[in-house]
Amino acid sequence: KLISLPILSPLKKSLRSRNEIQAYLLDKMNEDKDASKRYADRKTLEKFGLLPKDYPLEQTLINVLTEQIAGLYDSNGQEFFIADWTTPADERMVMSHELTHALQDQHFHIDKWTEAAKPNDDAELARDAVLEGSAMAAMLDYQLGGKGSVRDLGDFDPSLLMGDMDSSPVLAKAPKVLQDELMFPYLAGTRFAQRVLKASNGWPDFHKVFEKPPVSTQQIMHPDMYLQGVVPSKITLPETAGIIPADWKKLDENNMGEFGLLEIFKQFLSKDRATNLAAAWTADRYAIFENQ
Repeated sequence: KLISLPILSPLKKSLRSRNEIQAYLLDKMNEDKDASKRYADRKTLEKFGLLPKDYPLEQTLINVLTEQIAGLYDSNGQEFFIADWTTPADERMVMSHELTHALQDQHFHIDKWTEAAKPNDDAELARDAVLEGSAMAAMLDYQLGGKGSVRDLGDFDPSLLMGDMDSSPVLAKAPKVLQDELMFPYLAGTRFAQRVLKASNGWPDFHKVFEKPPVSTQQIMHPDMYLQGVVPSKITLPETAGIIPADWKKLDENNMGEFGLLEIFKQFLSKDRATNLAAAWTADRYAIFENQ
């Protein structure tokens, strides 16, 4: 009732151990990206200076997510499961978040919806932010218990809902780019969802975001650009045939977006300076090649 999405079918529910959740995450990672794409992602982060060379990216991601996840909605099995170590005090909060994903999946088929952004990494991260941000907003509305809504709140810091980094030692030790990319859908996504809810009739109109999704992290970071229909330019890289020797293999060609540009700037500049410069982003396109 709260998010104006009626239940269309029953939902399977179960408790999962830490080992079971880790096994699920491994399967999900392999399903979402093939080995060559995961390798290209790691090499790209290395080349832009965001990761140390030969950093164990996949294992770190699995360890961080296993530490963080208290519950999950599995869209393949249409099943909600909750970690068996979750405290009763946290269970309702976790359920309100994950059941938002379940309801959105029944109405909008969220896996296919997210994958439709591929192969644009920036657009895919933007869609992830819609999903996690709206689930955070729904969770907050649920916690308010009818005594208000995220729409009624002024500017607030969504990180206050995420807990203390010190209570997440694996995440705290991860490279900054991993911390930021994992938190972006929740933090920037919550602000985006709040702005869209305020600019419309609330939850009954939020489905329009699924019909016309954001196309860049810039639109998530600056929701008014989404509401005004401001989209990035399309950049085409020049042909490389005859310019780059044949023993260099193209690993990937993709979009970094304002979020990615900000991560690079933050290595060299103060946070405020990096944020101001990254906001001038209008479009980008990069290709990465490797000579083994």
